[in-house]
Amino acid sequence: MRDRAYARSVLAAADSPAQDAPILAPELLDAMNHLQQAGLRDEVLKALGRNQPDLPADWVEAATHEAWTP
Repeated sequence: MRDRAYARSVLAAADSPAQDAPILAPELLDAMNHLQQAGLRDEVLKALGRNQPDLPADWVEAATHEAWTP
């Protein structure tokens, strides 16, 4: 990452390549505001926070695969 090609000044140059797709899906950009309005923001932050127990990698993999398999 210390390569000059990754410097902010180089990436900001007019002729530098740019990502044309948004990093986040548009429907996720305002997600925290929706959670705040629904009164769920604090609960979501608690559920996703750093004080969560370590989950077994195989369980996480199985749950992710199950969620994304049609």
